[in-house]
Amino acid sequence: MKDETLLQSRENFISLCNKFWNWQELDEITAGEEEPRLEWDGQEFTHRVTRALWRMYQSALQSGNSVQPVTVPDGYVLVPVEPTEDMVINGFESEPDEHFSDSSAWEAYNAMSGCQQAAHRATLCWAAMIAAAPKGV
Repeated sequence: MKDETLLQSRENFISLCNKFWNWQELDEITAGEEEPRLEWDGQEFTHRVTRALWRMYQSALQSGNSVQPVTVPDGYVLVPVEPTEDMVINGFESEPDEHFSDSSAWEAYNAMSGCQQAAHRATLCWAAMIAAAPKGV
């Protein structure tokens, strides 16, 4: 089980390196070195910089700091705890309006019961706020 945990941990580390590390900058720092950046010899990474980053990563894991990448299931998104100003404005402006909405959408909205209208407004507001949420933060 320890080997499997190490493998998952190493795969997460490599994923984070590839996502966030500027490899071009590393090439400039280590100009002339031929060692592959992420080569694993069975015990540790062979490149001195990657080996140092790996030790820091392992130390963070052992100290209880979570550095595991977050996986967001399909159909879900991450949003801020407090909505941004754009999210609030877009949510507010999503409500159907006789003067600004498409005429067929307005007619369909008017044909709904009060409860259906409230649910429809909530759905529109939610979709507009999600669409306006900051991406890639």
